[in-house]
Amino acid sequence: MRLAFSSLLLCSFCLLSTSLAVGQDYIREEGSQPEEKSEVYAETHLGFSTGINNQVGVFGIQFGYALNSFSLLEVGLGMGGWGPKISVNYQYHPFDFNRLYLKAGLSRSSGEKDIDISLPDANGDAQVINFDLDAVNNLNLVLGNSKKFGKRGNRFYVEGGWSFKLLDSSNPWTVNTPSATLSDIAETSLRVTSPGGLILALGLNFGLSTHE
Repeated sequence: MRLAFSSLLLCSFCLLSTSLAVGQDYIREEGSQPEEKSEVYAETHLGFSTGINNQVGVFGIQFGYALNSFSLLEVGLGMGGWGPKISVNYQYHPFDFNRLYLKAGLSRSSGEKDIDISLPDANGDAQVINFDLDAVNNLNLVLGNSKKFGKRGNRFYVEGGWSFKLLDSSNPWTVNTPSATLSDIAETSLRVTSPGGLILALGLNFGLSTHE
């Protein structure tokens, strides 16, 4: 059910972006006013970002390629609280690359193996428990705002949105310690720190090549 809902959201986002893009092209072709000269923007960029449920985790890097003057593709790699994280996303900038934009993407947190940590058991007593953090895949829907600085299409941006788990993995971990049972508090803590939920992020993109 959650996968179907996430897929529906992604399709709706893609349809909205496509409709806006078609409308934008129609206005440019049919409008009576001459099109203004477009600003210089980064055709390719290297970026760095951080945040909560950020596309590349607590800190990571992204590489982006502008498909045209209002959309781009981006891939990223970083490290989060659930292990290494990789991502790919599509961005639609309805005005230009220096204002509000929409972003939809997929990310995968690979998890970690063989972790030993002291957690309260079902009786409330602290015990060392060995467990694995399982991989988690997410659909990320984001509204962002960016501002240009410098002369090569460099941008500073902030983002907010929501990250949806693609599978019904309410407990994405595996306890390896025989007969160990996590307390409700321990399970809640792990569930809260697992990928998914509110997205808050900020970052910098530095232009590698420009389009005029």
